[in-house]
Amino acid sequence: MIQSIYETHLHVRNLEKAIDFYQNKLGLALARKLSKRRVAFFWVGENKKQMLGLWEVHNIEDFETKHFAFGVDLEFLKISKLWLENREIEVIGSQGKGNQEPIVQRWMPAASVYFLIVTETN
Repeated sequence: MIQSIYETHLHVRNLEKAIDFYQNKLGLALARKLSKRRVAFFWVGENKKQMLGLWEVHNIEDFETKHFAFGVDLEFLKISKLWLENREIEVIGSQGKGNQEPIVQRWMPAASVYFLIVTETN
């Protein structure tokens, strides 16, 4: 039976800037960088149970924008806006709601804080 998502991949336009963002702004651990293939992998969470892959893509037809969400505990969720802003990451609103507090997704159940990755890393 499926228990979790082990690995997901995102397209980025500049691998080095994306690595800097995920490693130094979000604090993810770089697992491996394959310079010739223009790809990097990060461990997400503990015990090497989840991985995020970043693939550098320059051809606009091949580039795909994606959405994904990190899981955090309730205490971190409460301070996540300040945590992101302290790292110069802009928190944005979604679904017509502002960005002052997490947006409750009642049907999941979950709460969300939205932010965009800086343009140079997309």
